[in-house]
Amino acid sequence: MDTEPIYLKAFEQKDMEGVRHLLRDDFCWFCPPWISYKHPEGKPIWDMQRKGKELSAEGVFADCEEVQEVETFYWPNPDYLDFSETLEILQNAGDVYRTSGF
Repeated sequence: MDTEPIYLKAFEQKDMEGVRHLLRDDFCWFCPPWISYKHPEGKPIWDMQRKGKELSAEGVFADCEEVQEVETFYWPNPDYLDFSETLEILQNAGDVYRTSGF
C-alpha cells in the first residue's frame, strides 16, 4: 500500500495492525495466501505469469491450445499450506468482524 508509510508515521505505529487498534477499527481483513504458503524454495503460491504488468494483461493460458499446457503448468502444492500463523492471528484478533480471501 503506497499510503502505509504515511499512516504509520502519522499515527506513530510500527504496523497497520497498530493503526487499526488505535482507531478502534472493528473490521479486519485476513489474507492467508501471503503468509500460509511455505514452499521449501520460497516460491510464491501463485506466480502471476502475465504477458504485461497491467491488470488487464493476458494470463499464462491466454494462448493455450492444448490440455497438456495446463497439465504441465507448475501448480501450487497444497502440502505446503500451513495455516498455523493465520489461525493464531484469528484467535488473537479480538472482537472484530473477520473477512478473508484466498
